[in-house]
Amino acid sequence: MQLTVEEIRKTPSRKSHFLRSKYARVAELEHRAESACRESRDQAAEAAAARAEGQRAEEWATVAEQGLEAARARQAEIEAELRASLANTEVALREALAALDPERATLESAEKALEVERKARSEADREVLALRGRVMETEDTSARLREQPVSELVALLVELGGKVKVLERDLETTKAMLG
Repeated sequence: MQLTVEEIRKTPSRKSHFLRSKYARVAELEHRAESACRESRDQAAEAAAARAEGQRAEEWATVAEQGLEAARARQAEIEAELRASLANTEVALREALAALDPERATLESAEKALEVERKARSEADREVLALRGRVMETEDTSARLREQPVSELVALLVELGGKVKVLERDLETTKAMLG
């Protein structure tokens, strides 16, 4: 029921006032309805935006879950590779240790041989010193012989020959031990 402005003017003032107030009320209601409609549209748009945001969040969560699953799978692969590498390294270390055992035995054998050689040299040095002592005794004896008469010299010569034979034997023994 819409009244035109001219119809309102033609109506008596009381009616006119009543109609104007009704018209104002209708206009206010129309305004409220339009506002409510706009607000409803705005709310619908906000709801649509919220739904879209929710969908994006769901998609993000799905992508994140898929990424997490892929990362877990890759981690499992890497762990398996690391375990295999560790096992291979352990095998290689065992083989290297096994290869070192003969070398260790060779070193120990060489050390023992060096110790035996040191002992032999020490013994040879002692014998050389002993032989030098005997040679000095022989030289002393020889010097005494020069001072003594010939008969005594013959007796000493026989004694000296025996000592020389003993010295030669000792020298041969020492050479054999050193060689």
